Amino acid sequence: METAPDVPTVVVVMGVGGSGKSTVDVLLAERLALPFLVADDPHPATNRAKMPRGGRSTTRTAGRG
Repeated sequence: METAPDVPTVVVVMGVGGSGKSTVDVLLAERLALPFLVADDPHPATNRAKMPRGGRSTTRTAGRG
């Protein structure tokens, strides 16, 4: 994959719960030699615990809620 100089590569993996996003994230980051983060990680542990059950996150973001 060619990119312009000084332009960061950003890859977003999205999907419904249980679709294998975490598996793809790790493999893709390894293959492309890129760092990655899981968007759920910044949420408090209590909200992350709700996510697999389909619970609503109560994390507030700037400009929302």
